[in-house]
Amino acid sequence: MTVMTSSSVRFGSSLDPYLRPRVEEVFDRLQQHYAAPRPATTPTPGYDDADFKTVFGAPSSVAESTGESDG
Repeated sequence: MTVMTSSSVRFGSSLDPYLRPRVEEVFDRLQQHYAAPRPATTPTPGYDDADFKTVFGAPSSVAESTGESDG
């Protein structure tokens, strides 16, 4: 087995050791991602806004009228 063959089996490619991110780099990128403001959401044109509110988290009319809450 040659040196090139043994190193490619161990690392997959000659650049692989240099392309692996350090834990600190991953942590920093995650912090940046979660600290960034979320973009405003808008319903897709052609759909009713009330339907989106019903499906994705607006209180149901039953809970509003009775004062009950989930939980």
